[in-house]
Formats: sequence, structure tokens, C-alpha cells
Amino acid sequence: MTELLNTTQTALVDWTSKAINSGWLAPEALAQVNAVQASTPSELFSGTDRPLVVGFFGGTGVGKSSLMNRLAGDAIARASAQRPTSTDITAYVHTSVRVDRLPPQFPMDKLRTAMHHNADYASVLWLDMPDFDSVETTHRDLVEQWLPFIDVLVYVVSPERYRDDEGWRLLQQHGQRHAWLFVMNHWDRGDPVQKDDFQQLLKTAGLDNPLLFCTDCNPDKPSATDDFQQFDETIQALADQQLIDELEKHGVFQRLGEIQQTASSLKTSLGDEHLIDRWQSLWKNHWQQHRDELSQAVQWQIPNLAEHYAEANAPFWLRWMPGASSRSNSTTEPNNASTKNLAQQSVSQLLDSVALQRIDDGIAAFVHDARAEDVHTQGLHDVLSRRRNELPARLSQTANQALHASLHKPGEAWQRILHKSLGVLTTLLPLAAMGWAGYKLVNGFAQGTATGLDYLGVNFAVHTAMLVALAWAVPKVLHSKTKPSRVKAAQRGLQQGLQDALDDAEQHIAAGITQASEVRDELVKEIQQLNEASVVEGHRPAMSQAVKRLLVN
Repeated sequence: MTELLNTTQTALVDWTSKAINSGWLAPEALAQVNAVQASTPSELFSGTDRPLVVGFFGGTGVGKSSLMNRLAGDAIARASAQRPTSTDITAYVHTSVRVDRLPPQFPMDKLRTAMHHNADYASVLWLDMPDFDSVETTHRDLVEQWLPFIDVLVYVVSPERYRDDEGWRLLQQHGQRHAWLFVMNHWDRGDPVQKDDFQQLLKTAGLDNPLLFCTDCNPDKPSATDDFQQFDETIQALADQQLIDELEKHGVFQRLGEIQQTASSLKTSLGDEHLIDRWQSLWKNHWQQHRDELSQAVQWQIPNLAEHYAEANAPFWLRWMPGASSRSNSTTEPNNASTKNLAQQSVSQLLDSVALQRIDDGIAAFVHDARAEDVHTQGLHDVLSRRRNELPARLSQTANQALHASLHKPGEAWQRILHKSLGVLTTLLPLAAMGWAGYKLVNGFAQGTATGLDYLGVNFAVHTAMLVALAWAVPKVLHSKTKPSRVKAAQRGLQQGLQDALDDAEQHIAAGITQASEVRDELVKEIQQLNEASVVEGHRPAMSQAVKRLLVN
């Protein structure tokens, strides 16, 4: 299980870093993951068999040192006299035990080691910890660093200080990770009522039948109610290797559970499965409002832009007719390049910086309201920012396509067909009239040759000319009258181009939301797989009654 714990912790750190880099988690999430302590006491030792790690902690003046001296015996008592200050962690360890795998980040200048030769405690590593309730924050930091490496915490109190707030806070935060023993020291100043009250407090903290020992730490005059002997025997009994293994497995199990809880909490931070649907709906509502405002703001420009484009793009001889615009002084018909340039200018004026700013306002309003989901939106913001930078070129291209399509097919379909048909008739009808006149002329000539009569008279010539003129003029006039208006075609093209551009903007941003959701879905899938791979429910390690009694429910 230890290997599974380390693998899971590393995988969660990697996943969290990935989620932060993709903008779906805030940078603070990594600190939350690192705060989960995955270390266990076995990491301090290189061998498979290790000693029981027992840590003494409590408030100022409760007698931790005197209790330690009484447990340790003369050899360690002499070594403990060398303990420089109460600001350090002091380890009391048998000479046969090597603590050679301390983490590199440990403040080694705050660790003092005292060796002893007492065979009764060869399988116990004692840790005398600084006063937890000290105003010095470094004391608390030292205790927090060492807690993951402790099997059994001995919570030492005194009759006057058994309701220590700092101690209770530690018990509530780390209670399920360790085995607990409780000592009410200076019992010669205590009262049974205080013991009963303390036991009741421990029960409310989750210890149904806590092991509480009352000691006075006065070996010269032990009281009849002194429980030091029972406390000593309990520690030695727990130093059995089988029980040490049980405590190790329990610690691993609890830490895996904490990692899974952290992973589940981070998964919740990504939002639920309907988050993207709500974002899409929110974007649609925001965009509809800003789209309507933008359409109304630029509508007035379309007639002027259409007239300018159509007149500037007309043949030069039309531009010089009375009433024509004098905006262009060109004396030649515009080529394809100039036509495209004119169209681009018209579209650029239509979708100017003001229009793009309104689109920006719509995107910004959407991202702002998306934060109401209590989800980190940096990933969404980054995706939409990139897509926003692509919009000017996309919208210009979309609007240009609509403008060119409208100018390529101006007017209605029936109008174009009629106009084209009349154009054909302007050629066919005069040819038909001239053919009929030619036939009459040849036939008259043949008859005149046979009879000697004149075959070409003034009336015939006049009538023939009038017929040919009418055959050309009538369809020509009708052809001119039915010609679709370039101004209207340009106006319709710009109008359609604007709507197409706005549709494209909506779809482009919606696609960005979908793109962001794909990253989220992948992160959710990975964290689910991580949790499934580290499932420990149903695999709770078996515990003996001796160990169960020491654990918080």
C-alpha cells in the first residue's frame, strides 16, 4: 500500500499541475495537494523491521520532559540534560537504530539526537516535541513537519490545562492518521472530576474508549492512583512488530483516503457535467443582446457604403454622367484588384474598431458571468482570447464573401432571367427585322427584273429602317430598365455580410467554449481514473483490538 500511496500522490501532483497550466484550476490548488501528507514513519528507516515512533506533544508546563525522563531511565535522562532548548525536536533512540532517511527539507539544525542502551526500549523511537501552544510559530511548524512520521501521539495535559485549544485543533485535524494515548500529568494536583470531564471530551472527539493515564511524575513518592506502570507497559506492548505494521497500514489507508478526498474536491472545482451547457446558453443570451445593439449601431452606414462601392466600381463613362459621384477620378474601368480593395474598404468601415469593441464587450460580459459558477475560468478566458484575435480576419472574409456573392448575382432570379433574355432580344430582333427586309428586297428585285417595275421605293426604305430601329430600341430600353441595381445589390450584400459575420462570431466563440470543455472533460476523466486506481474502500486493513482502541473513529 505504501507504493500505491506514493504513486497516487505523484499522479495527483502531476494532474494538478496540468489542470493549473490549462487554466482550469487556480495556482493555489497545488498547495492544497502538497498539504496532504503522504509520508509514513517507515520512510525514516531503511530496513523492513523498524521501531515504533512515539511523539510527545502538549502545552507549556504540562511536564512532557519529566514524563520522558521517567520513561527513559538514567541513561537517557543524562542525555536529555544536554537538550539545549525547548525549541527543538529531540529524538531518543537505541544505539542499534539508524534514522538515516530524513527528508531533505527537514531543518536538521532543529533536531537533537540522544542515544541510549536500554533494551526495553530498543524498538521505540521517542520524539520530544516543542510546546505546541507556544507563541513561536516555528514550534508549530516543526510539529507539523514531524507528524506524518509518528505512529503514536502521546497527548500530555495537566489538570489545569486539559482543555487546551491548540491541542484540540491538532486532534481534530490529524486525529484519524495516528494512534493516540493520553496522559494527565501532575495528577497529584488533579481531581477525578477533571479526569471524567477529559474522558468525555475525548469521546466527543471520536474516541469511544480512550486510553487515559494519570501520572504525577514523582518517582520518589508515587501516588496510589499513579498509572505510569500501565502507561509504560502499553508502550512496550505496542512496540510489537505486528502492531507496528498495523499502524503503518492504517496510516497509509488514511492518507490514501485524504488524497482521494482532495482529488474529489479538485474535481468538484471543475464544475458538474452540465457546466458547458449552461455556459453555451449564457453565451447565446449575452451574444443576442450585444448582436442586436451592434446591428442597430451600424445599419445606418450600409446605404452610404453600398452607393459608394457601386458608383466607384461602375464603368468610367457612367461615372461622368450628370448626377454621378465625383469620388473617383479614374478614367479606366477598375480591375479585379481594385474591386476587391473597394469591397475590403467597405467591409472594414462596416466592421470597424467600434464594432469589434462591442464584440469584445459581449465576450467580456460572458466570461464575467461565467465566474458565477465558482469555477476557475482562466482556461476559458485564454481560449476565447485566442479566438477573439482571429475574429477580425474571419469576419472580414465572411462579409466580403457575402458582398461578392450579392454583386455576382444582383436582383432577384426572375429579374436576372428577364434582363438576360431582353439582352438576347436586343440582338435577335434587329437581326430578324433585317432578315425580313433583306428577303423583301431580294424578292422585289426578282419581280422588278421580270416585270421592269421599280423594286425599291422610299416607303419601303423608311418602313424597313423604322422596323429595324424599333426591333432594337424596344428590347434595349426594356433591357436597361430591368437591369438589377448595383447599389441595391451592394446594400443587400453588406447587410447579408454583416449578419453572416455576426453568425460566424457567435459560432466561433461557441466553438471556443466547446474547445475549453474538451480540456475539462479530459481532466475529469483523468482524475476519475486516478481515484479508481487508488480505491481503498473494501480494503481497510485488519486491526487488532489493541490498535483499534487507540484510533479515532
